[in-house]
Parts: sequence; C-alpha cells; structure tokens
Amino acid sequence: AVIELQTPEAIAGPSPWAPPQQQVKVAPLQSSNQNSTTVAPTEQSGTPQQTADWTVCNNRKGNPDLGIAACERLIGSGITGTNLGWVHYDKGWYHFRKEQWDQAVSHFGEAIRLQTNLFWARNNRGAAYLALDNLDAALRDFDGIIATNASFALAYANRGTVFLRQNRLDEAVAEATKAIRLDPKLEYAYHVRATAYQAKGQWEEVVSDCTIVLGLDPNNTVCLDQRGKAYRGLGKQDLALADFNDSLRLLPSSPWTLTMRGNLHRDTGQLDLAIKDYSEAISQQPDYVDAFGNRADTYTLKEQYDHAIADYSE
Repeated sequence: AVIELQTPEAIAGPSPWAPPQQQVKVAPLQSSNQNSTTVAPTEQSGTPQQTADWTVCNNRKGNPDLGIAACERLIGSGITGTNLGWVHYDKGWYHFRKEQWDQAVSHFGEAIRLQTNLFWARNNRGAAYLALDNLDAALRDFDGIIATNASFALAYANRGTVFLRQNRLDEAVAEATKAIRLDPKLEYAYHVRATAYQAKGQWEEVVSDCTIVLGLDPNNTVCLDQRGKAYRGLGKQDLALADFNDSLRLLPSSPWTLTMRGNLHRDTGQLDLAIKDYSEAISQQPDYVDAFGNRADTYTLKEQYDHAIADYSE
C-alpha cells in the first residue's frame, strides 16, 4: 500500500490505509507547523549556496532527491545546534516520503537528540517505526509525546494504531476516542476507531464513524469502502452498493473495492456481475488472491467447474 504524507492543513487528504487489508499500517507523517512552539527556518544567512539549500531542504513538498541532496550539503557545511536539528528533521521527512524507513528513523532521531521540534520528530519517528513493524519502539515514541504533551491528539490516534496492530481492539478504540475528544476533526482518529470496530464486527459503530468522516471529506474512499462493508454486515445491500459505487467512481483502480462489490453481487445472486468485478480486480492486480478465490467460488455456484479449478489453482 502506498503511504501518503499529510500536512495538518490538509489532514483530510489520502489515507495511509489502503485496500486490500483495510487496516491501519502506518500513521500519517505530519509537518512541523501544528502544535509546535517553533517554526522551521525557510532561509538562513550564509553563502548563496547555503541560502538556496535552506529553501530546497525545507520545501517538504518538493522533489525528495533534491531535498535530500540540499539537506546533506547543509549538514556538511558545519552548521550546529537547532539549525542542524531542523535539517535532520527535513531530511527524515524526505526519506519517509521515499519509504526509506531506517534513514527516516535515523534523521528524526538526530532532530530529537538536538532538541529540535521534539513532538513532531517523535511522532514521525514513531510512524517510521510502524512501517518497520517495530511496534515497541513506535509505542515508546507516542507514549513519550503524551507524557509531556497530553493535548497532542495525533499521538493518541497513533498509539491506537499500535494497539490495532497488536489486536488490542478495546484499547485502540479508547485511544482513538481520546484523540477525537481533543480534535473532533481529526479524520485519522475516526479511521483508527472504525477499523477497530470493524474487527469487532460492530457495524453500526463503523457506519457512524465513517459517516462523520464523509461529512468532513465526501471523497474519502477508504471510509466509503469501510461503510459499504459495514452496511453489507448489517444486511443493507442497497446502501452498501451505493457506497462501493461511489468509491469506484472516485478511485476506479481499487481491486479491494471491486472484490467487495463482487461479493455483494454474489450475495444477491447476481453471479455474472460478481464475476465481472472479480475479473476487473484481477486485471488490476494479477496476484490478488482474494479475487481469484471469490471468483472460483462464484464459478462453483454456476457449476462452471473447469473455470473454478483454474482459479483455485491460480
């Protein structure tokens, strides 16, 4: 799954959770501009090269390779203290964008060592640890934030993410709820709680949380998918189909959503439509086991056993 970075100003952006697993994998990487008492330097005095490098290094939306190179030149220029900490923070950001998790951990760690932008550096290092599946280290970072800043909503949601990964579902719900109380517009927290409710089979609660998210962001395909699955669990097939159709209208290349809609068609006896959706999912992701398995089951229902055997074998 592709992990999208989010800025606090656009926290309703693409979710870091992606089909087919429909579970939280990595907490969203955050910029330094929210809940921070310091502001990252955008330009520093020095040589013309240093001035240009400050601008490129701190432009976290820019080209990651150019950003890393500029940050590296600044590190080699002999800067020290907080300024050096900011450069390591920015370099960690770029490595995170490139999914270079070890390097991200290292540079966020240097920012922390240099006492720079501590809450966000720890949050983002925790997110990188999550990507490395180092849950204990991630939890230590999120715990450390909360111990010194109990109003940092995202840290509670991220701690809930760790609990989700550890199948501690009730604790995940509790942490996400704390985050929501602190920041009722933090979509990520609703996603964490909805995913925990989904794992518990509490479909009404999934519908409630995802409806709130969709009120904040009507184009949030992850919550359309989750709510569609919840409606299917509640036996509300028409509502489920509407959500899956809306999700595919916004994101046609989602094999998970196609497979879920195929399951819904199979539930209602529309076997040819189900096979069509499974086939489209396979064309988009040729190694998608669930689509092959579900298509094979559907061929079995149609007594087309040769096709079923071929899919089971695949």
